[in-house]
Amino acid sequence: MKDPCNATCMHPCLKPNCENSMLVTDECIQVLLCGAPVVREGIKTVLQKQKRPAITIVAETDDPKELQPLIKKHKPRMAIAELPASETNLLKQQLNRSSVPMPLVVLTESNRHTALTLLNMGVKGIVHRTSTPAEIVDAVMTVLSGEHYYCSHTAKQLLPAIMKERNESHKKIHMSDMEKKIIQLICEQKSTREISSILGLARRTVDDYRSRIANKTGAVNGVGIALWAVRNGLFQL
Repeated sequence: MKDPCNATCMHPCLKPNCENSMLVTDECIQVLLCGAPVVREGIKTVLQKQKRPAITIVAETDDPKELQPLIKKHKPRMAIAELPASETNLLKQQLNRSSVPMPLVVLTESNRHTALTLLNMGVKGIVHRTSTPAEIVDAVMTVLSGEHYYCSHTAKQLLPAIMKERNESHKKIHMSDMEKKIIQLICEQKSTREISSILGLARRTVDDYRSRIANKTGAVNGVGIALWAVRNGLFQL
């Protein structure tokens, strides 16, 4: 593990003890790197070409076991980790122990099992080891913006599994015709009073239907019901 005082500053920043330290805007992004030395050097070279926002590597390690203490110590804006599929569970343990929420981009073999595991862990960016430098930059910038990023290889691995999960989820939960009508109206942002008037039902009856639908879908409000409906193909945006 590299000492933070020797961290690589891609751009001038306010980092103490850094020879490049100078006043800059608050766009300086602190990043933690985990992976083999040659991979880390490659990532730094790629990020160094990124002019905006400025990126500072606050710490580096080649051992996934050091992720949790480094995250706790430095509280970076994001982390980039390169690891084989066999170390996915180790990464999960480290993230579960960390109390600091932080977006993570992972470079890995990205087979279907690994991609699904990382997705369920909440990893926001998954990039295949064979991805181009441009894809790595896209992943970092996309995740920093608060969105998810999956390279084309990973997307191909995930799509069949997501479709299968969607179909199985839809089959498991049976909705009556009336429940489907009410779900449709909820998705159209209709109130209980409006649904009651449209369908000719008492408000108490509509409330009972809403409660039943919420119990079936695991939703806690109308937004949750709408999201379930979109995911399961009962409503299209």
